[in-house]
Amino acid sequence: MLGFDLVKLLKSESLSENGIIGIVDAPTSGELDASVYCNVSSYLRHKRKFDYIINCAAETDTKRCEKELFRSTSFSSNVEIVRNIARACDYFGCKMIQVSTNEVFSDRKHPYERNCFPNPSSVYGMEKYIAELEIEKMLPKTQYTIIRASWLFGLHRSKSFVHKCVENFIRYSKSDRTKPMFGIVDECSTPTSTKFLSNLILRTIYLDKCGLYHAVQNGGTVSRYSYMGLILDNFHNVGEFSDITMNDVQPMKTEDCQGIRKVGNIVLSYDEYHEIFYYGCGWDWMEDLKRMITEHGAEIVKEITAKVDGELKCGRE
Repeated sequence: MLGFDLVKLLKSESLSENGIIGIVDAPTSGELDASVYCNVSSYLRHKRKFDYIINCAAETDTKRCEKELFRSTSFSSNVEIVRNIARACDYFGCKMIQVSTNEVFSDRKHPYERNCFPNPSSVYGMEKYIAELEIEKMLPKTQYTIIRASWLFGLHRSKSFVHKCVENFIRYSKSDRTKPMFGIVDECSTPTSTKFLSNLILRTIYLDKCGLYHAVQNGGTVSRYSYMGLILDNFHNVGEFSDITMNDVQPMKTEDCQGIRKVGNIVLSYDEYHEIFYYGCGWDWMEDLKRMITEHGAEIVKEITAKVDGELKCGRE
């Protein structure tokens, strides 16, 4: 999701006459298994020298990370790949940009400053925190940037919260509607668009910023339930799901939902220099959400409807 938008932006900048971005290389996991260090080292050795390596690889399915069966896979994705990239950056003299998460913290009422001590309550959060420590251990502060973000959404990810909501709306529309949908009211944070984060990473490169930062857009903090309502409202504006309202969505606490891990309120604070650092990155996540659904809402619905219809057909057969 982030990688798609970031690569598109960087390649666009590489074609700019006044830009500083040169060649942009974006190997897939099939082209480069970064969980093995010799693969990373060999890949870089046979390429031109890169100034930056930006890591967009991670296992972000937090439920999957909690399952014992997938612990090895999630640790490989969230820690070992980061360690290998940091090691390669140290050897080849590249700078590293790592995308981290608000889940390095745990539930509390007040926003977390970037100098707050991490206290993750999930396997995913712990793995991302270990990854931060690996980078800090292996590279000097002048050679890495860690950017923490929360609740990423973008067009190119079928498992983002926006896409999950759309799938829920579609399945509800095709059901007998006797069972309401539900939205979590005791999990809050600030959504972050991939467009904003991509521009922030680009600006990090232009300003040669190093260290640890929080990526926070304007638009305020929302619960999952309220976020779901905003998503539905925006789809109403493009003529989708007109027969569904938030009366069809039951507000619930995490403790009342089976199989839902409590995350709680994990809100990142603005950095003190954010007005300068975020200039030109896009400020308001609500505007980014509205723009994405206005421009691509119909195709998102079409794509997910085809998926749901295929699954229902297989189920009937």
